[in-house]
Amino acid sequence: MNSVFFSWKLIFLFYNKIKQECWWLYVADPKHFQLISAPVYICTLKDREEVEVKFSAPKTPGDYTYWVILTSDSYLDVDVRKELRVGFFLLFY
Repeated sequence: MNSVFFSWKLIFLFYNKIKQECWWLYVADPKHFQLISAPVYICTLKDREEVEVKFSAPKTPGDYTYWVILTSDSYLDVDVRKELRVGFFLLFY
């Protein structure tokens, strides 16, 4: 099977239907408690997948620290949060 179009099927004790494993991926600003990117809904993840997440640069140049967060809609306590450090600067032509 092609991993691009396949994810694990789940069966829960108190949910009588088969559910597809899905994830939410987004970038957040921990300093201001804001989402920086629109959440990306991923339902095709089996082992690994590349996803492009776009977000706008801040108005002020400088170094920023964001969180990249992966949240499951199927499992409890498996969320992953990684720090993303980015530097933005002005370009003059």
